[in-house]
Amino acid sequence: MIAEDLVAFMQEDHNLATLADLRASLTITDEEAVSGGALAGKTVVFTGTLHTLTRQEARAMAERMGAKVSDSVSKKTDLVILGEKAGSKAKKAEDLKIATLDEAGWNAFCAGEGPDFSA
Repeated sequence: MIAEDLVAFMQEDHNLATLADLRASLTITDEEAVSGGALAGKTVVFTGTLHTLTRQEARAMAERMGAKVSDSVSKKTDLVILGEKAGSKAKKAEDLKIATLDEAGWNAFCAGEGPDFSA
């Protein structure tokens, strides 16, 4: 259904004109890599279900702060963000004594209100 609506939208001349106008007014630039962010050089893992962000949004936030995002917890992991039903990754982080934050803590950290992980 969505695909059909999108095709129909793109077949309308006035919609194409509007998109062309929008494209002409935008300046799209590549995002610059962060070298000294709050998580520079740290490895972060997201696990469980996040409710306020998509996984891609959370990953982009971490990367903007200089972190490398991994899919698995290991002794090289510095921080694990625990969503709902985090499961075995949460257990492994606990076993390895890796710092964890819940989703609210992650959002607070990203807003500059959380703990310091730079050490």
